[in-house]
Amino acid sequence: MKYLPILLLAAGAAHAQDCSLSFEMEAGNAIGTILPGTPLQGEATYTITGVWQERDTTTSYYSEGSMTVTAPDGSSVTADVTTVHVIRTPWTADYVSFDATDAAGDLGGESRYVDPMLLTLFGRPGVLKDFGMPSGEDWEALDVRRTFQVHTPTTMEVFIGPVTAFEGTCLE
Repeated sequence: MKYLPILLLAAGAAHAQDCSLSFEMEAGNAIGTILPGTPLQGEATYTITGVWQERDTTTSYYSEGSMTVTAPDGSSVTADVTTVHVIRTPWTADYVSFDATDAAGDLGGESRYVDPMLLTLFGRPGVLKDFGMPSGEDWEALDVRRTFQVHTPTTMEVFIGPVTAFEGTCLE
């Protein structure tokens, strides 16, 4: 029987870090009453509760918190931030991905969602100095592509949009 081994190098408690981020995005497609091009506001607060390293390119942080995206009409979608992945791959890109689950809300009138809700920031290979949670300069360097997405159960449509502004901080 063949199976894919997963290398779990280091797992355990991380330094407790309280993090917050805010971002602006533009609707890339329609979701209910939200039309393409509509500006939306996003924010997240989370606490890192553990860390593990997978392979030699990825460090993942267990997290507890929430991420919310709000439209100008006040409708929104919120999900629980469960993991933040810091990926450094010298052959493709460095990036940080915020994974959120249990999405719920009424964004554009849509009330049903399918996980995950994701925020991903991509940079050129080698822009991240290490596998720690990014800080000011690191966030700025993740500027090649920045995207938000959440899935709906209607034929698995994905609501997606480019992130046009981003700020993040983590405090120990």
